[in-house]
Amino acid sequence: MYRIQASTLTVTSHFPRGLTTLGVSWLGGQFDAVALHRGEIAGTWHAPEPCDDVEKFGELLRQAVEKTGFQGNTVHLVLSHPKLSHQIVDVPEAKGPALKALVQRQVDKLKLFDEVAAWTFEKSEPTKNSSGALVHLLPRAILYRLVGNAEQAGFHLVSVIPPTAVLHAQFARLPLDSKGIGLIAADIDGGTTIVVARREGPLFLARSLDASRARGSSALVVDINRTLLYVSQRFGVDVTGVWLYGTPLTEQIEEFRPQLHVPVEASSEPLTGPFWAQESLRIPSDFTPNLVSARQIRAPQHRALLRLTTVLAAAAVLAMLAAASWFHFKARSEQRMVTGLLQQTAQLQAEHQSFQQSYLELSNRERFVQGVLDHRPGPVPIWLAAYLGEITPDELIITNLHVVRQTNTWHVAISGKLQPTLPHSTRTLVRGVDELADKLRNGPFQATVLPNPVQESATPAPAARSATTAFADWAAQLRPAKPKLIAPPTHFTLEALLQ
Repeated sequence: MYRIQASTLTVTSHFPRGLTTLGVSWLGGQFDAVALHRGEIAGTWHAPEPCDDVEKFGELLRQAVEKTGFQGNTVHLVLSHPKLSHQIVDVPEAKGPALKALVQRQVDKLKLFDEVAAWTFEKSEPTKNSSGALVHLLPRAILYRLVGNAEQAGFHLVSVIPPTAVLHAQFARLPLDSKGIGLIAADIDGGTTIVVARREGPLFLARSLDASRARGSSALVVDINRTLLYVSQRFGVDVTGVWLYGTPLTEQIEEFRPQLHVPVEASSEPLTGPFWAQESLRIPSDFTPNLVSARQIRAPQHRALLRLTTVLAAAAVLAMLAAASWFHFKARSEQRMVTGLLQQTAQLQAEHQSFQQSYLELSNRERFVQGVLDHRPGPVPIWLAAYLGEITPDELIITNLHVVRQTNTWHVAISGKLQPTLPHSTRTLVRGVDELADKLRNGPFQATVLPNPVQESATPAPAARSATTAFADWAAQLRPAKPKLIAPPTHFTLEALLQ
């Protein structure tokens, strides 16, 4: 996690509107808490006994919540720890991820402990030769225990900042002009933290002196003079004033003034327990060097998103299982339906084969009947034969009936003779034939009778003669001729055309 200090820092006397959080200062074992509810102080608490055990952080939070009536879940911590250090490094001119990568390369060289470091940095004033950065380092294990203990207590630790951030905000209240540079030395439970900065802008440096080095005014004056000289040599500027914070230092101000070559003033701000927590909550987050990474800050949102994703995934799985069950049920229903349809198909195929066999048998019978019907004589010859049976005169006998189909007519040939019991008479034969022809013309057939209905009896052909018979015939011719008898006709032929 890193922060890039903005050019102007403005700290107001009021808290951000609508802010509900718990501000905590844990400095040198002294634990203080301030509860905010919608931008107003809801309660404060000062731990009766000092405690510097990180594992007790969750228990201290629960007590602070109980005493202050805190109703939120976020916690801001101002931390002073023996292993929390501040280092100035030179970095090339860079911004964003490039600057972070440059600082990352120097972290292992800067830390004063063997553990993996959790770190953050803020831009410092440029030196004579390059840009600078103020790096804050703390063992990662300590930071993780603080975050974990807060979570076990039911709270979310969103920031862990050094006391230098609170002191940096105090420069906006000092009587400095825009170019003036000041030094603040603050007592923190026996130790001393030194910060050098302008009224507006980034820090020059920050140092933390433990109680052994800060004990006594002479030792502290030596460290302050060294700091003034370091600022002059490294940054090429001079500090114009020194301000002392905390009762142990303000009481020794008369001892400091003769030994320092710059004006020394005492701050009117009382460094009581709630001061650090309250002042940390007034600082905009963009100006705060936070040791808690952005990923850890967003961890609750990630967990909530993960829970939501898990719920949605579970709901999706249940929906898919329900859909799978429904589809399985539908598939089984469809399978049963398909099985029933297959059975019906098999039954219908069997019936189809039976019907096809019956159809083949009926087709064969039809062809047989059609063959018989096709070879039957047409209805006209039958009707004509039946009609002739009714209209033929009694004296005639029909011996032959020949009916032929022509293009548009029927040609009828009727042959017959006289009844053998009747005397052979041409008149009788002609009368019978005329009667028959008349009935054909006027009857239902409306036949056209062709002429020459009657034929004479055929004269027998002469037999072959021998020489003796021929001589006898010649001899007979010499006799007188006898009269020749002509036999009357007995047969007839009648032709007609039917339309």
